[in-house]
Amino acid sequence: MTCAFHYHPFGKLRAGSERSEGPSSYGDWPTRFFPRKCGVRMTINRYWLVALIALGSLGLAFPAAAITVSPARLTITADGGAKALVKLIVSNSDSSLITIAPRVVGVKQDEKGRTIVGSGFDAAEKWVAPETASITLAPGAERSIFFSVAPPSGTAPGSHYVGLAVAASLPATSNTLALTGEVTSLLTIQVAGIVNEHIDVTRFELPSIIRRVNSIPATIEMRNTGSIEVPLAGEIRLATMKGKEIFSEPVPLGNALLPDSTRWLAPAINLSPPGLRPGIYTVSFIVTYGLTQQTAAASSTLWYLPLWSLLILGVLLLSCVGIITMRGKRRQSPAR
Repeated sequence: MTCAFHYHPFGKLRAGSERSEGPSSYGDWPTRFFPRKCGVRMTINRYWLVALIALGSLGLAFPAAAITVSPARLTITADGGAKALVKLIVSNSDSSLITIAPRVVGVKQDEKGRTIVGSGFDAAEKWVAPETASITLAPGAERSIFFSVAPPSGTAPGSHYVGLAVAASLPATSNTLALTGEVTSLLTIQVAGIVNEHIDVTRFELPSIIRRVNSIPATIEMRNTGSIEVPLAGEIRLATMKGKEIFSEPVPLGNALLPDSTRWLAPAINLSPPGLRPGIYTVSFIVTYGLTQQTAAASSTLWYLPLWSLLILGVLLLSCVGIITMRGKRRQSPAR
């Protein structure tokens, strides 16, 4: 089911108003939409540590570490055909002059909810432009950089996402090389109007036969076909073939799913109600999403056949074969 409602999520905010959070330093990306994987980040940090030690011994500085951009993420509500401005504050904590060049980048989610930075991801990349081509920051100085936001007239209501990137450059000197770095803040553009929340569960797969009820591999795929990002909450339910629910368990689904994005998950689920008997069961996956708490669902049927049940079944079969064989021999033996 698709739900339509008038989207003005921040109450007193009006067209052209903005909401922001916290400062951003190099590599600090908003965790609400794009969490990073710790293992990957730790590996990268180790390599950066080696590079920092090596380059530090040569007296080199890193401009990205020398600047701070605030806020780390912004939200603006705008009307199609109207122009608004958003502001970033850039600070130079280095002891050298730094040249700042703002630009707009595209952002989106991959199937695991991670950030991809590039271009051509969203039409909003053409709506946003820096008001200044470049500025120079003295040591310890702070400046404001403005970006204009102008959704075209007739733009459909919904959410759009771009990155406001600030590239910093240190000029070459007799003792140092020229270096560049970049810090990015996330801008969410909410075009006011009637928006739709809609999630499709496009895939839900389980093994057809299971021997144990713990750590069952599952495959879940969902797609946001609405026009706004939605938070997700998942649940697994186990029911008998007669429809009686006997067990349920929450399933983590990650961060909010952006419009026109797909989320792919491979959780290990547990189906462990007390006294579960061998047989055929229906497993349902239910996702609750959005401000309106709608649901989407998919189901799969499986056989629960633990090893002990197979052993009992084998003994029974052998017993039946033995009884039938003995009766056949008695019928064939001649009467005395």
